Amino acid sequence: MIEVQITEYESGAIEPKQSDGDLTDKLQIQLGRLDEDTRELIMLRFYSQLSFKEIAQKRSEPIGTTLAKTHRALKKLRQFMEG
Repeated sequence: MIEVQITEYESGAIEPKQSDGDLTDKLQIQLGRLDEDTRELIMLRFYSQLSFKEIAQKRSEPIGTTLAKTHRALKKLRQFMEG
């Protein structure tokens, strides 16, 4: 979902509501509010660009668990960003 939004933003389909610097600062603050496990999932997926399979192997957990935890992590981060 985030990847789709990034593509839409880059193509000019959506306009940013805040400057990129402000949004980046807000994202960093909100990431800091997440618990360590949740933050790690987001960092591995979107900053390190690991696949869900790679993350699951790294964390020694089933891929379904990784997918579910990542979904919940993004939902929580989205709530923080909107709040």
